[in-house]
Amino acid sequence: MIALWIILGVSLLLCGLYFFALYPGRKRKGIFSAFEKKYVAHRGLFDNGEIPENSMKAFQAAINEGFPIELDVQLTADKRLVVFHDETLERMCSSDKKISECTYSELCSYRLLKTDERIPLFSDVLKFVRGRVPLLLEIKHYSDPAGTASSLSDHMKEYRGEYAIQSFHPKAVAWYRKNEPHVARGLLATKYKKKNAKLKIPWHLFCSTLLLNFYTRPDFISFNRKYADTYPFRIVNRFYKVKCAAWTVRSKKELAKAKKVFTTYIFDSFLPE
Repeated sequence: MIALWIILGVSLLLCGLYFFALYPGRKRKGIFSAFEKKYVAHRGLFDNGEIPENSMKAFQAAINEGFPIELDVQLTADKRLVVFHDETLERMCSSDKKISECTYSELCSYRLLKTDERIPLFSDVLKFVRGRVPLLLEIKHYSDPAGTASSLSDHMKEYRGEYAIQSFHPKAVAWYRKNEPHVARGLLATKYKKKNAKLKIPWHLFCSTLLLNFYTRPDFISFNRKYADTYPFRIVNRFYKVKCAAWTVRSKKELAKAKKVFTTYIFDSFLPE
């Protein structure tokens, strides 16, 4: 009988710890309102033909349509903050070099998908956008996520437009929780599989289960819309009612499904309306 009570007590304790770990914190009213019920242009409004992703042309196209812009930031070897998604230049610039191994001057010699567009400095993007649409800024996790978060914060000191930050790496989100608590922060997550895990163990295990919400206290969760039925996501979405952004929606059919679950829709490859 005593053993049964011990098992019951331990089970209740573990259950309590699990729900505590998933708890994203108190909802901060209105902090994510610039993006709620909005279509957010993934890496700008691009076609990866004449208009490459994360390019000035893509950002201009999104502004023309009035879409908030999602974009990616990471640091070069000489600590310049640039806008680029991949860890290497292979897909967009036909080079196997890593962004983190190149200086900004070296990156200037590359063209995006053989167009006239180059890899933008983040500071130039801010001057170009000038608050005309909200910005959803993804802090890449390939190297020094906390350092990248700090650099991003420095760039945003004088910016007057609406924005929020997000990252797959909990360290980047936690940096904003500690140092810039007034900024809306989100955790990017998905159902991780070994073949395409975006983070090294143990980070990808924690992210896929959302068990570091107690550490990051995200204002919103950006989740892979393919896995909206994942148990941890369903808890934070339905039980804790945290704001949730769907990535990446690529058709009107996918959008219709996402609208049943999510509050924000990060899209590419089609026009939502």
